[in-house]
Amino acid sequence: MSTMTSLPRWARLLAGALLALAALLAAVYAGLRLAFPPERLNTLLAAQVSGATGRDFAVRGPLSIRLLPRIAIAASDVSLANAPWGTRAQMLQVREARFDVALLPLLRGRVDVANARFEGVDLWLETNRAGIGNWVFDRAPRGEAAAPQPTSSSRAELALQRLELRDARLAYRDGRSASTRDLEVDSLLLDQDGDGQRIEARLASGGQRLQVAGRVGALSALTGSGAAGGADWPFDLRLQGDGLQASAKGAWRSGAAPRTLDADFALTVTQPAALAPWVDAKSLPMPADAKGRLKLQGQALHVDALQLTLAQQA
Repeated sequence: MSTMTSLPRWARLLAGALLALAALLAAVYAGLRLAFPPERLNTLLAAQVSGATGRDFAVRGPLSIRLLPRIAIAASDVSLANAPWGTRAQMLQVREARFDVALLPLLRGRVDVANARFEGVDLWLETNRAGIGNWVFDRAPRGEAAAPQPTSSSRAELALQRLELRDARLAYRDGRSASTRDLEVDSLLLDQDGDGQRIEARLASGGQRLQVAGRVGALSALTGSGAAGGADWPFDLRLQGDGLQASAKGAWRSGAAPRTLDADFALTVTQPAALAPWVDAKSLPMPADAKGRLKLQGQALHVDALQLTLAQQA
């Protein structure tokens, strides 16, 4: 008598059900591999990001895929084109990238990137002479400057629940002054927190090591869709470095370009070298404290209710 026939009937039914489930999962896995080979996923991802940003998006390196419970795509040599008026061809270049993609939207032909991890990032941020940043995406079809904007229901949104950066270099160029500043990012974590996102980062600029922590609004509020929808981008940030502490709480206000930054700030400096990456503060009496409310719109900076203390003298 075989071992299987000697088992109780319920055990044989359970074993058969498990074998059938395993066969079904194997068939689904094989079907997904056939339905979504790396080449097709590459095309879908490029089309989704290009549709959401209005920019060329490419994955030139090899793709590796893991299926279930989510589809994980690892890619290398990733790039996103700059704005047409930009001074560099690529706004973003990434050595290694990993995307966690939801399965059900993918079956409907839509790529929903929930989580992303990037290593070896080169991000170029800049503004034009009107103060408009290259991070504001224009999804109008090329060659149709006056094309009507799509409705919110037809827009593809870039919504990330979790973003990780490692070994990143960020540069910012002011379109009016042509001045450029660089920032190295050892690590950055942006994680979903209610209707916003929690941020933690370790940075370096001009030899100064900095730590940033706090909370910001959803990334979608920074894109063209968020701006068009009248969404502000709130932030509540704390920065700490050697001889430097700062905080800022406010919002990047919606409205006509250039958008307005409005925030309450506080700054404490105990060492002149802490400001060396930005200004020459060798002759500034220490400690220095400042707080107030600032408003930045384009090149216009206003500070209200400013309180300044130098060497304990208000």
